Amino acid sequence: MVGYMNISIVTVYNSLNYGSFLQAYALKTYLESLGHNVSFLETKARNPLKQTIRSTIKKALKLDIKGVRFQVKKYINFDKVIKEFKLCKNNESSLNSQDIFIFGSDEIWNISREDFRKYPIFMGVGIKNKRLISYAPSINTTKIEVINQNSYVKDALNRFDKISVRDNYSYTTLKNVIEKDMEIVLDPTFLIDKSVYLQTEHSVNNDEYILVYSYGHNMNETRVKRIKEFAKTKNLKLLSVGFDLEWCDECVSVSPFGFLSYIKNAKYIITDTFHGTVFSIIYNKNFVTYGENNTKIGEITNQFKINSRNIESNMKLEDILNENIDYQSVNEMIEIYKERSIKYINESINYNYGRKENMHENIV
Repeated sequence: MVGYMNISIVTVYNSLNYGSFLQAYALKTYLESLGHNVSFLETKARNPLKQTIRSTIKKALKLDIKGVRFQVKKYINFDKVIKEFKLCKNNESSLNSQDIFIFGSDEIWNISREDFRKYPIFMGVGIKNKRLISYAPSINTTKIEVINQNSYVKDALNRFDKISVRDNYSYTTLKNVIEKDMEIVLDPTFLIDKSVYLQTEHSVNNDEYILVYSYGHNMNETRVKRIKEFAKTKNLKLLSVGFDLEWCDECVSVSPFGFLSYIKNAKYIITDTFHGTVFSIIYNKNFVTYGENNTKIGEITNQFKINSRNIESNMKLEDILNENIDYQSVNEMIEIYKERSIKYINESINYNYGRKENMHENIV
């Protein structure tokens, strides 16, 4: 029987982004449920304090005091929960203390973004003589030409013991680059039962609302108008969580667990993000997602056969939201994919365990 292991997750765990935090939290929680000692590798790829300082300075220069307060509150709420994560230093001693490194989820292999490309540690570069496993990373829409321009990618990924990715685009693209068998697995937020999320629940405003979870730049004037009209017909206020959207009736800056509470209590959800879509599905909410040009969102709605929730320009918001989703069918599909994903991660951790038979001698 495999004993407890020291596992370090290599991902974005400290971004001021609900999806990034919760995918990290979910994978950590699942691995800990198996009895393993789990930490996150410090990569320095994100600095939430600097991010907050930059954003607040911009808002202060525009005399947007409300926006400054919103950003500071968001940082404080995230900082409290991020500090709960156990970290593994990126130095020889700490790296050697780990048995396995698991890479993912999130877009950590999206090297078309400089803030990932600058950190080849996300592909295991610099980690020597350790077992490397990926769980559900994504390259987003990175072109194969970009991958080929970064020569370290092929050699780095071919060192992995086991590789899985989150989406079909990542799978088919990387198949042309590396000589490894790969699997497609669920985002780690699906690995833990909803009951686990419910245990983190916070009290929220009891007013009835439509939750808007959007970065904002996809919401043009026409879309905003239609959303506001729908809210008016339902006599519901528009509540934005995590982003200060001036066209919403209320904007709240909460922790990632507060975000889940607002998801749970929403009458409807309108989003344009991958994890906004994911948690709408997990919580069985009536939702629409503006993801017609978003590969990640398109794949997740297609996977669960709810493409009609991915709103296009010729579709009416009210027609979609007035139709119920067959969540019995969706939940059955989630369980099938979840079983496959759990099988992958469990077998990957135990893979060729005999070659590491002495790996626990230094574990306390």
